[in-house]
Amino acid sequence: MTDPSTPFVTANALTISLDDAVDGASAIIRKLCGWHIWPQVTDTVQIAPQGGSLLVLPTLKLASVTSVTVNGEALDMSTVTVWEHGVIERNPDDGDSSFWRCPNYWPTFGTVSVVFVHGYDTVPPEIKAVCQSLAARWPQSASQWATRKMGSTTLETGKGLAAIQPGALTVVEQMVIDRYTLKPQP
Repeated sequence: MTDPSTPFVTANALTISLDDAVDGASAIIRKLCGWHIWPQVTDTVQIAPQGGSLLVLPTLKLASVTSVTVNGEALDMSTVTVWEHGVIERNPDDGDSSFWRCPNYWPTFGTVSVVFVHGYDTVPPEIKAVCQSLAARWPQSASQWATRKMGSTTLETGKGLAAIQPGALTVVEQMVIDRYTLKPQP
């Protein structure tokens, strides 16, 4: 077992390679957005439905739904409508009222298992631009330092454009990230 006090990098590895910067920028973008974005992959999720006719998957680019299982029973895919932005809707009057208390609603108990394909075929251009911008800034250190006093410690921070530190996002980059970010679900 590794000692938890062991540093992630060694002192002689303080410089960052461009590959590491790109990997780090990509990982940050995916983490901020809450999903992988690209490439298309097959995922399986377990969802505790809240009732209602809509089930929201953790994606903003749904290619297809392979199967839906409700409390262990496979659902007839002709009884749902699948929306590209990651929503599965129960069709009204699907005729399966013996299984469901309300035929066009997801149950309010148990779990729904969904196997689905999602993600973009190619990296969206604006995500690629944010990744490139973030990665290009990463190996740099800010210049034009300003001094700030915090207790008995003096902290130097950048001013103006130099205040954009290697891991920080600009306002425009944040707007792009917001567009691809999953919204919180109940």
